[in-house]
Amino acid sequence: MRDLMVMSHLALSAGGQTLVEMARCGLPSVSVAVSDNQVAHAEGFAKCGTTVCAGYVSDPALLRTIGDALERCNSVEVRSTMSSRGPKLIDGSGPRRIAAAVMAHFS
Repeated sequence: MRDLMVMSHLALSAGGQTLVEMARCGLPSVSVAVSDNQVAHAEGFAKCGTTVCAGYVSDPALLRTIGDALERCNSVEVRSTMSSRGPKLIDGSGPRRIAAAVMAHFS
């Protein structure tokens, strides 16, 4: 999946863990929360500028908001900015930092 992400210019995705993976790969996205636990996640990544959150899957206007979100991402400059923010947000070293903190706590 990583290879597809790094070759792509934009993705449409659910608002779950894939947003983390896309951010790490520098792949801008339009996201849709498909469950309640994805709302804050998708909105948080939107605030960080790596995705445009199009809303919740049950929204009657979802197709319109997805279209609006895709239109916002039409610009190469916008996608480039979104792309550069992802790897700064997700550096891939989080598990090491967590392990080190746990080990330090119990040492």
